[in-house]
Amino acid sequence: MSYKVDNSIKLQYLALNKVTGLTDITLKTYNPSGTLVDTTVLTEASAGLYETTFIPNVIGFWRITIVSALNGDSVQKQYQVESADLNSIAISIETIDANILEIKEKTGNLPSDTASELTYLKDKIDDISSKVNTGGYIL
Repeated sequence: MSYKVDNSIKLQYLALNKVTGLTDITLKTYNPSGTLVDTTVLTEASAGLYETTFIPNVIGFWRITIVSALNGDSVQKQYQVESADLNSIAISIETIDANILEIKEKTGNLPSDTASELTYLKDKIDDISSKVNTGGYIL
C-alpha cells in the first residue's frame, strides 16, 4: 500500500494486551533520509486502541516507531509515500481492465500492445505494494 505525499495518514495502534489508560504511547516519525522529524503521543480512541495522524511531506519510505515504556510496546512500520495514490490508480486500472474486457467482448478484438501496457502497469503497482512492511499491531 502506498500513500500520497502531503496527505494525512491515520494510524491506529492496539496496545499489547489492550491495556487502557496509557499516557506514554509515543509515535516517532522518520523521513526517508532517516531523520527523526516528529514525536507525538497517541490518544486513546477506545479500550486499548490509540490513534494519531502524520503528514509525510516528501516522497520515499517513511518509518515510524510506536513505543510505550509503561506497557512494553515497541513496533515499527514503513510507509511508502508517492506523488500519487497508487491504490487509487490500481482501482482505476481494474476499472479500465473491466471496460477493455467489455469492449473486447463487443468488438471481438483489442490491440495487443494496449493490453500489454496495462498488464505491465498493474504488475509494477503490485510489485511496489508487496515491498511495504506490514509491521506489528498497527491497524
